[in-house]
Amino acid sequence: MLPYNGRSWQTLVDALQDVAGIVTVLAGAVAAVAGAITAIFEARRRLRDREKKPPASGPSLQPSSRRTLQRSLIGVLGGVFLLAVGFTIWNPFRTPPPPPPDTPTTTETTTDQPVTTTSSETPTTISGQSILRDCPTMIEFGKTVRRSIGQASQVDCFSFAGASEDRVWANVAPTSGNLDPAVEVIRPDRNRLACGGVTNPSLCVLDASGIHAIFIKSFRGTSTGGYHLYLQRLNQPDNCGSLAHSPVRGSVSARESVHCYRFSGSQDDRVSINVVVTSGNLDPSLEITRPDGDKLPCGGVFNPRICALDDDGKHTILIRSFSGRGTGGYSITLA
Repeated sequence: MLPYNGRSWQTLVDALQDVAGIVTVLAGAVAAVAGAITAIFEARRRLRDREKKPPASGPSLQPSSRRTLQRSLIGVLGGVFLLAVGFTIWNPFRTPPPPPPDTPTTTETTTDQPVTTTSSETPTTISGQSILRDCPTMIEFGKTVRRSIGQASQVDCFSFAGASEDRVWANVAPTSGNLDPAVEVIRPDRNRLACGGVTNPSLCVLDASGIHAIFIKSFRGTSTGGYHLYLQRLNQPDNCGSLAHSPVRGSVSARESVHCYRFSGSQDDRVSINVVVTSGNLDPSLEITRPDGDKLPCGGVFNPRICALDDDGKHTILIRSFSGRGTGGYSITLA
């Protein structure tokens, strides 16, 4: 099978290590705050005493006050030390280590389902097999694929044809369960492309031509559920409608999770895009791209959107549910 990060980092040892690190961080925070508060109160008490009665000759601090301040300083330093130790133990930003290259795996291949792995690890080499053979389910740009992760260790594999400099936009919308989807894209030479992850939607700029692979899995390796996968090539989109005669009505549903529209514009044009929900619980979010596929700094969930165009040609609008779970009808107007 194609390479993919496994779940070796999701072990009981890691979980216990995280718990120990969090407890240490909390203990350090409490100690540091308690020491700082004690030092502040002791300093204020000393100031009040000095104002009431000038200090006699001799040491400026009574032994009890000196001991209190020393203990406060020790508490602050100890708390900082515990914080450092805790964050060393519990590193929330760590990345999982790569899986061993000789880990066995089992696969199931069908003509109408993506290739699925059910082992906790996947190998790092493909043993000379082609991507298309490993991932026989091809995705068309502008189409929605509906699948589900039935086991927490499952990895779904799809393939698509792309060219160098293509800007490929992937949207994964969970439809059931508690799935936390993660995306990874593989080049034709079977090396990973630096894009994807848990960011949704994901934008990948291809640097090679040929058949690519795309993996869908649970990010934590602990959740399951259904999902929709929508793939679009932003620099040359397919299966898009026209906004030449707006308003245009549409519906985001279980079968169509993303809608694509195109309109012609010129540099310095200011266009207003208004989306009105007509039914259901749809929470519309828009992506607006230039003719070359680059994203315009407008769109999002605000309504209406005012976009200042900075290029001539056909622009693209992608409409989806912001949460990934909303469905319903809408009307879009371009002015």
